[in-house]
Amino acid sequence: MILLCGGTGLLGSRIAQRLAERSLGFRALVRPGTDASELERLGAEIAGGDLRDAATLPAAVAGVQTVITTANAISRVLGGKTDLTLRDVDDRGNANLVRAAGEAGVERFVFLSFPAAILAASTPFSDAKLATEQRLRDSSMHEVIVRPDAYRGNDPQSGRRCLGTGPWCACPAAARAAGGAAPGDCRPPPVQARAGLDHGSGTASRSRRVSAE
Repeated sequence: MILLCGGTGLLGSRIAQRLAERSLGFRALVRPGTDASELERLGAEIAGGDLRDAATLPAAVAGVQTVITTANAISRVLGGKTDLTLRDVDDRGNANLVRAAGEAGVERFVFLSFPAAILAASTPFSDAKLATEQRLRDSSMHEVIVRPDAYRGNDPQSGRRCLGTGPWCACPAAARAAGGAAPGDCRPPPVQARAGLDHGSGTASRSRRVSAE
C-alpha cells in the first residue's frame, strides 16, 4: 500500500493520476473539509487526518509500505491563512509524519524537497525541508529525496495556470518570498512525478536523491 500526502495539490494530484494509471492501489491523507472527490474518483482510499495532528497519522500509515509526500503549507500561508504556519506543517507536521511512518514499519519514504540552491538560501521553508531530510536520514526507512527544478500545470483548487519552483504553485511574488526564482527563470523537467512513482514501486535505494538540476 502507498500513502500519498498532498494529493489535492498541483503535483500531488498528478502523482495520484499516475498511480491510478498504473493500477497501484493507494491511500490519500486528506485534511478535514478538503474536497477529496477527484481522489475518490481515481480509486484512492481516503484517510482523514492532518500532519499537524499526530494522533490522526497512525491510522493513515497502518499497513503502508511506501509514503509519498508533496504536502506543504506555503500556498495557504501566502494566500492569507492565519490558522497555521510553515513551522506547524512543513517542520513539525513532517516530523509527525516521519515518526508515525517509522513506528508503523514503513519501508520507503519519498519526500519532495528543494533544489540545492534554494536550500542554501536558509528561508523558513527551506530550513524545514532540510530538517525533514535529516530526520529521514536518521530513520530506519529507505528515503528518496526529490529535489526538483520546476514544474507547471493547472492548480486543481483554483484552475489557474501555475509554475512552481520547488513544491508549490506560485505567482512571481510567492516564488520570491519562499526563496525561489520567479516564473520565467525555470523550466519544467519531467522527473518529479516519475520519481515518486518509480521509487515507490520498489526501485529506490537508501539515501537516493533525485535532482533535475
